[in-house]
Amino acid sequence: MVKNIARGFGKFISIIGKILLLSLICLALGALIVFPLWKWASSFPTAYSWFMLASILAAAVLLCISRFRKKGAARFFVSLAKLAVILGGLSASVCLVLGSNRTAAIVVFISTFAAYGILASVSSSILNGKKGNPKNRT
Repeated sequence: MVKNIARGFGKFISIIGKILLLSLICLALGALIVFPLWKWASSFPTAYSWFMLASILAAAVLLCISRFRKKGAARFFVSLAKLAVILGGLSASVCLVLGSNRTAAIVVFISTFAAYGILASVSSSILNGKKGNPKNRT
């Protein structure tokens, strides 16, 4: 009985130790990474902004290149077109709402998803090699 209680306290102390160790690691990484970035951003905001913009663009280009290699050209550009339709339509809807033109925003919002559906249908038939007329198949 005493052995089981001691084992339970040992597990509890082990869990508390792991939590404290993880907290210290997070605090140390925060101090090593976040503090210099904050200092740089507050001292040289223009340089920091340009660096972060360049970093985000570089990451986006690398992501596009890896997706292009993984999916192939046709599937990559189709997925890019779908993303552009959704982001463009939602952005236009938000801009119209902020410009107090709610009716146009609803029309743009609904037509965005209609355009996405049409694009998805056409792209899937093109990518899968289906043709519109079944009589022309060989």
